[in-house]
Amino acid sequence: MRMPLLLTLCAATVAFAIPVGGTLYIKTKDAPLLKEAKSKAATLRKLQPGDRVVWMGVSEKDKDFHQVEIDGKKGFVLRGDLTPNKPQAELDSGSGKPMSAAAFASSGAATKGPFGPSHASYQGDPAATQAAAELIYLEELNKAKATPEALAKKDKELNGR
Repeated sequence: MRMPLLLTLCAATVAFAIPVGGTLYIKTKDAPLLKEAKSKAATLRKLQPGDRVVWMGVSEKDKDFHQVEIDGKKGFVLRGDLTPNKPQAELDSGSGKPMSAAAFASSGAATKGPFGPSHASYQGDPAATQAAAELIYLEELNKAKATPEALAKKDKELNGR
């Protein structure tokens, strides 16, 4: 019986497997940086996907909140708003230029959630079905073209780097 408890405790402590002072990224659009570790606390600022934060640890008051620091400002964010992986840049389907994670999140791409393959016929509305098909196509196109190599090549073409 001790082994499952020990495994559970170990898994909880290495959720991000980074030390205090390590780097995490915001993965949610308009994630609130809160003054306190509670959902109704005052919002210090809104964080965007790809924002880099310094992880200061889990709140002692509520384990769902983690203390972070960004631009010298300390506050709390929900655990679900954090990721250890830097978000990959998306390619704009029109220009082929890389987009920041914040720009991609603002582009309407968040609406693609309900338009997965299981929703190919969205509530019988032909216009919505067409929009769903286009979003699925663009998502697959971005997946195919947005390799690290392709992004580096495009960045070099556009910025000479």
